[in-house]
Amino acid sequence: MFGQQVPVSLYGLELQAHIYFSPTRRAYEISEITNRIERLKKELDLINKPKHVSKRYRDYFSIDEISKNSFTYTLNETKINEMISRAGYFILLSYTKDLNSKETLELYRNKDIIEKNFCQFKNDLDFSRLKTHLNETSNGKLFVGFIALIMRSYMSRLIRNNSELKKYTFEKVMRELKKIKKVTMSDGQELLLPLTKTQKEILINLKVDEYKL
Repeated sequence: MFGQQVPVSLYGLELQAHIYFSPTRRAYEISEITNRIERLKKELDLINKPKHVSKRYRDYFSIDEISKNSFTYTLNETKINEMISRAGYFILLSYTKDLNSKETLELYRNKDIIEKNFCQFKNDLDFSRLKTHLNETSNGKLFVGFIALIMRSYMSRLIRNNSELKKYTFEKVMRELKKIKKVTMSDGQELLLPLTKTQKEILINLKVDEYKL
């Protein structure tokens, strides 16, 4: 990854433009453009009428209408070359001069992690609506949700970093663990129902002793 910082004026604001170039990203994007062109070519060969040729085809091809029921197409090399020339580049804008391009990129990537955690908080933990009426209740519920998010993130990291558990998604692991049942007998004795092979594998790799459940 290469980066360069350039001062710019935009809409009356004095900003810092951090221009980045990634050779890996460029190769990937050019491959995507090439594959998309090939796919659109095959689709165009199956289209009979010019009116069915939508904008997504015209972004890559010049369409010449012969009649209502026929047309020809050629690659729009000018537009395609423009796309290729931009492949691998992206720009981040900043108000501050105190951060260099490396620090700005790291900050941006950390922002993405925070946004994903907020998404998990709202959707996976079902905190999109608090459904409370008092500030104290709302604060308490948010605190519990924050602790749950920490535990979920920690659990997710354990699964992601474990070579034996990588084959499972976080949701799959949680579904299996939720199936674990313990029965309390009339004399107060607790009995753990037999674990499945998958449950045992998960517990072993998470370093959880099944006899202490």
